[in-house]
Amino acid sequence: MIKRILCPQDLSPYSAAALEFACALAGKHNASIGGLVILDHEGIERSIGPIPAGGLHYADLQIAALEKQTEARIRGVLNQFRANCERAGVRHFASERQGTPAANIVQESVFYDCVTVGLRTFFEYSASAGEDQVFGTADDHPGKSLDEIIQHSVVPTFAIPLGWKPVERRLRVLIIFNGSVASVRSLHEFTNFFTPESAEVTVMTACPDANQGRFLLDQVEAYLKCHGFEDTRKEWTRANVRDAMTDGFSEQADLIVLGAHSKTLLLDFMVGSICKDLITRATKPLLIAH
Repeated sequence: MIKRILCPQDLSPYSAAALEFACALAGKHNASIGGLVILDHEGIERSIGPIPAGGLHYADLQIAALEKQTEARIRGVLNQFRANCERAGVRHFASERQGTPAANIVQESVFYDCVTVGLRTFFEYSASAGEDQVFGTADDHPGKSLDEIIQHSVVPTFAIPLGWKPVERRLRVLIIFNGSVASVRSLHEFTNFFTPESAEVTVMTACPDANQGRFLLDQVEAYLKCHGFEDTRKEWTRANVRDAMTDGFSEQADLIVLGAHSKTLLLDFMVGSICKDLITRATKPLLIAH
């Protein structure tokens, strides 16, 4: 069950997509959304570079001007957050913090059921849309907050791609499962957040041993049935799951559920990191637990 959703806001349309997802989720669960904006003071200080001898006063003035400019943009983001939540008819509240963005988000998330952020994050002052000033293009300079949030937050994270829109049908959910603690937690989080009326499920596992793979799939199917998900599609592959997770296969999913290791952003199926790979692709919403 979801009652409080943390949706940190930055200046990018990725953040807007995350908020639209949070509003849809809040509407289904009668939940409230906490909007959080963070003034990256340390990032602003780093942006002015080395301070020459005798230049401290000028540097302080420059930092103060940049902070004032950034605070004005943050107020605009909060106003837009409030307007979007009111338009969606969901309860909401907003707060401001100063400091390292990821650390603030992780600290705040303790008091929420989940976090929703963009698959690209721009909370850091140095993050930007690049020279073309257009988000979602190859020269974007996103920050690293998503990695930090996934590694350290104690609650699951929804990571949302640019331009996400709700679908007018049951969600097609793909659960990637390998029996690890992280994948078990992701399975449990899914059943906490979604109902059989809202989602249809495919479970995928990659395992070199067919018997072991089918055993895992049967166990997941039995668990899901106890939660009302009667018609679970099962997919087993001997291959590396990254090879199996082609764009054509993952394109069928509206949400991909998976686990990430608690110390590093890795979920290993034989070799490689499917979690990191899916984040890099930035095309599908992810529900990530660790």
